[in-house]
Amino acid sequence: MGWGATGALWVTLGNVLGPVLGMALFRLVVADWRRPFETATGVGAFFLLLGGLNGLVSAVFGATGVAFIEGRGEAVLAATFMRWAVGDASSAVLLAPAFFLWWRDPRLWPPSHGWLEAIVSAGLLLGITAWAFLQPVPNPMESGLVPLILLPLVWVALRASQRDAYTLLAAVFLIMLAGTLLGRGPFAALGSELALTTLQLRIVVLGAVVLLASALDVERRRAMQALAELNAHLEERVAERTQLIEASRERLRQIVESLPSPMVMSRAEDGLLIEIKEAAAQSVGFSRGELPGARTADFYVDPDERGARELAERLRAAVEAMSIALVDGGIIHPTISIGGVQATPRVDDLPSIVDLLTRADRALYHAKSSGRNRVVFWQEDLPDKPRPA
Repeated sequence: MGWGATGALWVTLGNVLGPVLGMALFRLVVADWRRPFETATGVGAFFLLLGGLNGLVSAVFGATGVAFIEGRGEAVLAATFMRWAVGDASSAVLLAPAFFLWWRDPRLWPPSHGWLEAIVSAGLLLGITAWAFLQPVPNPMESGLVPLILLPLVWVALRASQRDAYTLLAAVFLIMLAGTLLGRGPFAALGSELALTTLQLRIVVLGAVVLLASALDVERRRAMQALAELNAHLEERVAERTQLIEASRERLRQIVESLPSPMVMSRAEDGLLIEIKEAAAQSVGFSRGELPGARTADFYVDPDERGARELAERLRAAVEAMSIALVDGGIIHPTISIGGVQATPRVDDLPSIVDLLTRADRALYHAKSSGRNRVVFWQEDLPDKPRPA
């Protein structure tokens, strides 16, 4: 139709205002508007604002211009609005991403998953499209073939770059458009205008599928990369922390080994050994390397009296071997006396705790009174300890 100057100016205003308004809102919604198709939020905002809103604004100006400025009447208002909105939205959805993606990365890269997969995927996608839209003879299967286009299209969107996937979508649209204009394909029976509108709606849906699938894949890969980097950072932190703990343990070991006495360090709540001097470990019949996970109670649990006597004798000898230097230059050689008692393993004959302590005290008294620096275990014939006057 021929447009007058007023009508052409009115439509031009709508064609300018729609994209400008959509882009202004798009930049407010999307944080990184220079990479709009790498997030699901960016893809959704693009379709709603630069596709939907842009199409609606342009359609308002176009439909009102046709109906009122050009004098076609209200009868054509609704149909013109629908065709105009769908046409502008589909044009923006199809052309803008393709131009943008090629502008951002014009270099030709080899397919990331190999040429064979790329050729097979593209051939399958274009083959199904051509079969559905270019057959010269009407085929009942045509309408059933159209949904199958989604399968290779989604595969390409997930496996190829966004630019390559959208380029293939443009090729699919060209095949669909050619078949529809030639009166072929599943939309040919709808009439030229309705067929083109239906085709444009279909390409909007396919474009949304391609961009959304590829954006979700980009987000997934970024999340996996961030997780891998976080794991690597945590492993580094754990390694550093382990080195610090080992260094602290080594310093503690050196301090314990430098002490003049057979030092044993354990946790108060359960007696688990924290550090033990080698001399102390040998005094109870172990080497230092045999004691990780041991508790102090393990040194004294021995049902055999001979083993208990040997343990006590090692403790006495370890103390006797000590030399403690004094501030004034003197040296002290300490000694200890040990008194012990062996409880019967039978519960029925087990003495009371008072009796055990009394017998051990008698044995200790005898060890001291018979010369000190010795080990004595209680026997029936031991003399009683004198009572204080």
